[in-house]
Amino acid sequence: MRRVREMTGHPLFGNIVAQVLFWIVINSCFAFFIFLLLQSLTSYIVVSFHLNFRLLLTLMLLLAGFHGVLLGISNYLIDRLVFVLNTLWQRVVIQMVISILLFILTFILIRFLLTYTFFSGIGPLPDRSATYWNEFFNIIFFQYVTGSILSGLGVQVIRKYGRDIFLPVALGIYKRPREESRIFMFLDLKSSTALAEQLGHISYSLFIRQFIFDVNHCLHRHHADIYQYVGDEVVLTWKRSERNAITALNFYFACQLRIKERTKYYTKTFGVVPVFKAGVDAGMVTAVEIGDMKRDIAYHGDTLNTAARIQSACNSTGQLLLLSRAFADDLGTNSGYSLLSLGTLVLRGKEKAMAIFTIRN
Repeated sequence: MRRVREMTGHPLFGNIVAQVLFWIVINSCFAFFIFLLLQSLTSYIVVSFHLNFRLLLTLMLLLAGFHGVLLGISNYLIDRLVFVLNTLWQRVVIQMVISILLFILTFILIRFLLTYTFFSGIGPLPDRSATYWNEFFNIIFFQYVTGSILSGLGVQVIRKYGRDIFLPVALGIYKRPREESRIFMFLDLKSSTALAEQLGHISYSLFIRQFIFDVNHCLHRHHADIYQYVGDEVVLTWKRSERNAITALNFYFACQLRIKERTKYYTKTFGVVPVFKAGVDAGMVTAVEIGDMKRDIAYHGDTLNTAARIQSACNSTGQLLLLSRAFADDLGTNSGYSLLSLGTLVLRGKEKAMAIFTIRN
């Protein structure tokens, strides 16, 4: 079961599932609309396009399945290869064009399967003439153009909010404050002030952007949600569990590996390689939807403040990763990580000393 959850959490499978479900809904609604329209037209004029609702729905669902899978795969590949540096309108246009081209490919494929293969004897279409297929294509082409635009915009909206934030915002789940148990990681560049002076504000901004792109590269595989970008700092969150505590550490080291793999790029482009530090805490927070013109989910509670203070303590301790006692306890005994206690520290803004841990090298 865990293996299934990991597979469906992968961005490739997530893209495929989202696209298939989207086109199933769109095509089902359109099939219902077309059937009612044709039923109405037959009362006034002679219509050469005859389909009962079951046949029409079957064909539309076949199109949704094939098209959704192909579009999900293409979106995943293009997102990794192209979209990082494209503007919003370029992304929407690229996705729309690809969706339309894949629809044409899907239509040709299904027509071939239902006309020239062993599926022809069990296909849903009683009439497989060229005229029939051409009329059917003309009817649904506009629907796929419209659906492709909506799909492209929808993908970008979900990217803006995050997969785990968009649906709760859309459903209004956080209209009233809700308590949640969460993990928070504050990940920040080390020596950012010195870097800004060394690179200049333009190069430094490009440096920060590339660093955040590389952090984002590790997000989906480790099921991390971006809570905030604050300057050169990234605040990430997971729902609290032993599994997600391990995932959070895996994410941190995946980011380190990503930066290490791109050492030549950073050295050649900026003359310096980013080094980052992180503080992690786990506990109860309050989540609530805020804003009107720009809606978002805000988290409030001591857990966030503690995680931020722990990250600040990296400088005084000489460590790049510090963990709270609450988070360390969540890791359990089978995490594969060996903890090293750094004793207790009085964090800035705190009255009582806290037990602090790091990962033993």
